[in-house]
Amino acid sequence: MRKKQHFSLIFLGFVVMVLAGLIFGVYAQTATNPYIKINDGNGMTKTRQVTLNIYGPDWAKYMKISNQADLYDADWELYKEKRTWYLDYGGGIKTVYIKFKSATGEISPLYRKDVRLNIPTNTSVDFVINDGEEETNSRYVTLDFEYTVGVEGYLVSNTGKDFVDQEFKNITQSVTWVLSSDEGIKTVYVQFLDANGKVQTVSKKITYKRGTIAFIEEGTLLKGQSNSIYYYGFDGQLHPFLNSAIYHSWYKDFADIRFVANSKLSQYRIGLPVCVRPGTWLLQFRGLPKVYSVLPGCQLKPILSEAEAYLIYGKDWNKRILELDAVYASTYTTLSYDVSQKGNCVDELDEDCESNIIDKDRDGLDSKTEADYGTSDKKADSDDDGITDYEEISYWFTDPIDKDTDGDGFSDLTEILSGYPPAGYGNLNDLLLDNYDYPVGSIIKKYSDKKLYYRHSNGYYYSVGNDSTTSRFKSNNLNANFIIESPFKIEFVRAKGSIKSEEEEIYYPTYLLAEVVTRM
Repeated sequence: MRKKQHFSLIFLGFVVMVLAGLIFGVYAQTATNPYIKINDGNGMTKTRQVTLNIYGPDWAKYMKISNQADLYDADWELYKEKRTWYLDYGGGIKTVYIKFKSATGEISPLYRKDVRLNIPTNTSVDFVINDGEEETNSRYVTLDFEYTVGVEGYLVSNTGKDFVDQEFKNITQSVTWVLSSDEGIKTVYVQFLDANGKVQTVSKKITYKRGTIAFIEEGTLLKGQSNSIYYYGFDGQLHPFLNSAIYHSWYKDFADIRFVANSKLSQYRIGLPVCVRPGTWLLQFRGLPKVYSVLPGCQLKPILSEAEAYLIYGKDWNKRILELDAVYASTYTTLSYDVSQKGNCVDELDEDCESNIIDKDRDGLDSKTEADYGTSDKKADSDDDGITDYEEISYWFTDPIDKDTDGDGFSDLTEILSGYPPAGYGNLNDLLLDNYDYPVGSIIKKYSDKKLYYRHSNGYYYSVGNDSTTSRFKSNNLNANFIIESPFKIEFVRAKGSIKSEEEEIYYPTYLLAEVVTRM
């Protein structure tokens, strides 16, 4: 009997040990400590741009990342499992630091990961204009860059004096550029930036001589015997204005039009239509619900909600909408808020790309975040309160599956449109400091000082003066009808000096922006 009892005890102990092992094994798999990997765990990189693979606690809603241990230069952002990041300049061991925060404010310890940045001490750079040609009959030229490993950015200038405070663009093989006006020898300056933070400036010359067809200056408005008005662009093509509203987003009247014979117009190629001037009309295409702000490069940025439209443009924001036929939509490129994860795609048409989509409704929230909040990844506004899930989670900290977060009988959108915080008490102005932003191209009357500022494509805000009577306002053909005056304190801190008179990027309907000739 004792033997049987002893055997039973041994068997019971064995069972307990097995169960404990299974439980511990499951726990060990699910209770992994948070950590980050750089470039999928590769210990060395040849570029400052890396991919962070982030594994936070189960409760992580936000994260803060920096190259500095005190995170002084970082802001809280939505937690994501994958993030593009730039290491500090210079070769050697680099460290990335990260913290996580929950929806209730719980903050994790500091985590870190090291990687060796292996870059050459010295880099070589050069460029040629139009394949090395000595002359051109067009102001529109091609710059081909030659550079060694470690070069990562560039700037181009016609004077070599305006590089200060400009932000470097990502290096590429070639770019298009517009020479300064008037015939003669032209000098183009290119400033290169490498991963050591070293800057090198190279200049090349080319002679600009107008050909037979180039007696008409680029940037001229032309009209033949028909009703069509064309803009003669820097690309040597005629760009038609499709209707009067688009024309008047650029020009107040018809005083600057040059009338020519149809036979003269026929010497030029017809290019793509001129797009609505950035910062003027909001666009909507007939039969479609979305409303867009227009950005440089004929890009459309969807207005997230009525709340965003009201906070940026004021209560009469809908009077700013220009409705175009849906056929005109092909003229524009529509931006998306999606966080599709396409890092493993060789070709975007590859089937693997679709499987990497982590934001099916393309609202700016990945599927994990949607699951954490109980929102739908097939619907941008899960509770149908008029505010997208992205706005509720990222901007307002409201409940994206409850139309009335604070339970006071008024929906979240109604409270915002009435000037009240949707999640309870407080000052609505205080909640807007880091949320919505003015689109590029906008002319803003600032809430605090009531002066006018222009939102430039480089991210800075430049003073235009006290009102629309200033010379800088008039010389850039800005239109007082499109000044934005938000009823709330949507401030900006990246203010920098005054805008130039006849700023080419602003003044002309087509001009160079980034790597291509941009149709505004």
